[in-house]
Amino acid sequence: REGLDQRHVVWVMDRMLGLMWYYHSLGIVHGRIEPDRIRVRPYNHNALLTGWGHALYRPATTGQTLESLGGIFEAPEVGGGGAVGPWTDIYSLGKTLIWLIGGDPATNEMPDSVEPKLQQFLVNMVRKSPKGRPHDAHQLYQAQNRLKDSLWERRFIHMNMA
Repeated sequence: REGLDQRHVVWVMDRMLGLMWYYHSLGIVHGRIEPDRIRVRPYNHNALLTGWGHALYRPATTGQTLESLGGIFEAPEVGGGGAVGPWTDIYSLGKTLIWLIGGDPATNEMPDSVEPKLQQFLVNMVRKSPKGRPHDAHQLYQAQNRLKDSLWERRFIHMNMA
């Protein structure tokens, strides 16, 4: 599995962080972000997130937690009785992006061809400790835009799905 071109992965990240920014602002935590729950329109990189059956509303207020279903995309606090929140979705998105780029989400290793700054950005999203990873999708969205601008000239790149 080669994965997607890193520039496409950054556009998917852009769209997903925009979505997360919106639903987190409403108090909603998806809780189960995985590659098979993201749909991407290749012609414009727009993304859709599916699989909302386990989503929680204001878990910090209600104390709700998520039952563990296992898997490498699941945040460590899931199933362990830890508090879940936006940081939980950020972890799962980070693992998903590592997988999309052709990396190994179990070890967080990525192909050598992936820009080191991008690798560090993704590794920051998947820190084991919830306190050590980003908590705010809006701030992360802004940071990824700065990263994207520092790495490449802004231009649309067609995603070839053949």
